[in-house]
Amino acid sequence: MNRRAFLAFLGATALASVGRPQPASAAFDAFAPIAPSRDDVLVVPEGFRADPIVLWGDRLRGGDRVGYNADFTAFFPLPAEDALLWVNHEFVSLATAGFAGAWEQSFPLVMGRTPAIEDAKRDVGGSVVHVRRVNGRWHVVPDSRYHRRITAAATERIVADGPAVADVFERYDVDGLGRTVQGTHPGDRWGVRGAGDVTAPRGSNWPAGTPGAPPRPGVVAITRR
Repeated sequence: MNRRAFLAFLGATALASVGRPQPASAAFDAFAPIAPSRDDVLVVPEGFRADPIVLWGDRLRGGDRVGYNADFTAFFPLPAEDALLWVNHEFVSLATAGFAGAWEQSFPLVMGRTPAIEDAKRDVGGSVVHVRRVNGRWHVVPDSRYHRRITAAATERIVADGPAVADVFERYDVDGLGRTVQGTHPGDRWGVRGAGDVTAPRGSNWPAGTPGAPPRPGVVAITRR
């Protein structure tokens, strides 16, 4: 391409950019900041609402329940008004690990019994949750075939694939399982961006500030009213 043709190309590109429709404003483009607060509640700006979608202990499918400590949430849109959430459960709060022991204190209130070591293994890992938006609010799809729990339980098995198999699992087969992985823990950050109106604030509990209600970490949707 000669210089004259290249300049003509730049001019056409600029005109096309000027005439291109601008994207619509997102729901969070403008809002009034909230004032600092020590109240044990989730405060959102004026004109917004916060709705819990899924909380620790909620049943997914069969005997699976949502894990503890919703550390990160990824949003994968599906056709129509459906989506999949990946919720990362990094760890359980144990007094022996230098934390306040919130998991140990809350477990009997939520589950109705004293926790065992297998409960701690089941409450870490991750959850795949099928959700659907109905009248502007997100809800869990009951007994969806897409629901999935990945835990650190003794019976958990995942078969790895891809380059990591030869580079890691077969080269350093310290447990004799080869490409088979016994669950997952304690994952922290992941590389998938979350949804614009779905969030799992780290360390958050729901319903905070409600007298007599045990703290339950979970995923919350923040939307405009």
